[in-house]
Amino acid sequence: MNARSLAVAAALLLASCARMVAPGGGPIDDIPPEVISVSPPPGPAAGFLTEVVIEWSERLDAASTALFLYPDILHSIAVSGSRVTVSLDDSLGCRTLVIHVPRDTQDRRGNTALESMDLVYSGEDSLPAGLISISLQRQGGGTISDRTLVEVWAADTDAEAGELLRRTTADSTATAVIAWLDPSGTYRLLCYEDPDRSFEWSSEREAGADTTVSFFPGSDTLMVGMTLTVVDTLGPILAETEALDRYHVRLEFTEEVSLASFAEGSVTISDTSGTAIPVAGEWLWGGAANRNIILETSEACPADGEFPITLTGIEDLLGNPSSPDSMFINATDSLPADSLRIRSHFPAPGSVNANPAGPYGISFTYFVGLDELGTLFSLTRVSDSTIVAGVLSRVDGRTFEFIPEHQLIGEQQHRFDLFPGLSTAWGDSMQTEFSWAFVPLWGDEPGSISGSIGGTGSALVVLQVSRTGGGGDASVRYSTIQPGDYMIYDIPAGRYTISCFVDYNESGTWDPSEPYGTYPGVVMVDPGLTSEGINIEVLP
Repeated sequence: MNARSLAVAAALLLASCARMVAPGGGPIDDIPPEVISVSPPPGPAAGFLTEVVIEWSERLDAASTALFLYPDILHSIAVSGSRVTVSLDDSLGCRTLVIHVPRDTQDRRGNTALESMDLVYSGEDSLPAGLISISLQRQGGGTISDRTLVEVWAADTDAEAGELLRRTTADSTATAVIAWLDPSGTYRLLCYEDPDRSFEWSSEREAGADTTVSFFPGSDTLMVGMTLTVVDTLGPILAETEALDRYHVRLEFTEEVSLASFAEGSVTISDTSGTAIPVAGEWLWGGAANRNIILETSEACPADGEFPITLTGIEDLLGNPSSPDSMFINATDSLPADSLRIRSHFPAPGSVNANPAGPYGISFTYFVGLDELGTLFSLTRVSDSTIVAGVLSRVDGRTFEFIPEHQLIGEQQHRFDLFPGLSTAWGDSMQTEFSWAFVPLWGDEPGSISGSIGGTGSALVVLQVSRTGGGGDASVRYSTIQPGDYMIYDIPAGRYTISCFVDYNESGTWDPSEPYGTYPGVVMVDPGLTSEGINIEVLP
């Protein structure tokens, strides 16, 4: 072998020993997988169906790929790359089959599908049109969990031996919709909370409801309301505590609790010497679910070490009280990070359609004393600077409602004023005045007018009450009364002109020849109040 041949052989040897690696760089794959084809397409006239092939845009993670068949007829599922094949043991025949593709299907990069999909096949000439809409609520209130299942079973069967026809979950409005049912059938509805993902209802500890329903003759839509109940005699248990700062403690319970029960129950926080630290108030924390409660103390909690909290009589949403319970809290030496300010207020500033009867609300970042707030908070009718009487009450530790004693005058601007001076236990205070204005609608609470009628010797006169602006009754009101002092009740709130005449010809309306008098100006009839001093002199 010559020198050139040796060189070529050496080069080939080196090339054969080189390590092959994937090229580096390139964009990160964060695109979720999606279904690009289904064969055969879903629809009716599919009695021959024995296999369904679902093609995805990317290769799938087989471990994350799960399909649910309703009813769960005998079948097998195979995943190969981007293809999922469902094979039925027997052809579909005259049945209806729903193949549910969940949205937690992932590709091999861990990207999750954006939405779920239902593939519906029927052996009949058309898909069944029956639809059941189920509205859910929980006994005693509370939120409907996203782990609440809604199932439709063939009638007269149970969950162990019967045929499950559909399964779904409630949406954000606590409503579940189940379609493609035979409207001539009778069905068992089973709804239950399933926090452990067992797909079985444990009625002793999971809220649920079980009933049988049928469609009305000639209808293919059925609306059903179901209240989830549970045989629950146990009160809530304190699961976790956390000192957020020296004045605020978070409590987490094993279930949703009644905020109102804190007024009847007992909650005691102590310092390291055993001296009780007063609790000023409490409110919900972390969303609508009532499992987390914030307590605010009127004195500082310990700055280091541990200090205990004990409680009893705190109720769940079914009214079951907690047994005596206690935990230790790890202290913190920090002060509240936020300042005392307004979190929200209602109605919205500039609103022109507010409810004239209220309630109106204001909420703060921290606890505020009701008496202190009452001296600094007021509602004024802007047109005449009248302070509106009403009741200010506490909703929780930092939220308040104001309900006017009577409905507000419609179409007139009103203004809430909060003057400086509100303060916290740690010395923070609101230093600037806050105001916002709104205009209410006209309400339905009537008012009255009173006064005297003089200038005539007639035994009877006719009082005419005529609307002159917004609100009130559009028709003219006539009342036959005696001269002298008078009171007219049940006049819709609004602006009126008031006049009086002697009805000689008993026509019920004024003729120019009849003595007449009028009250100068416009009379405002306030809801629930009497407009006094409406005095009229009848002139010949």
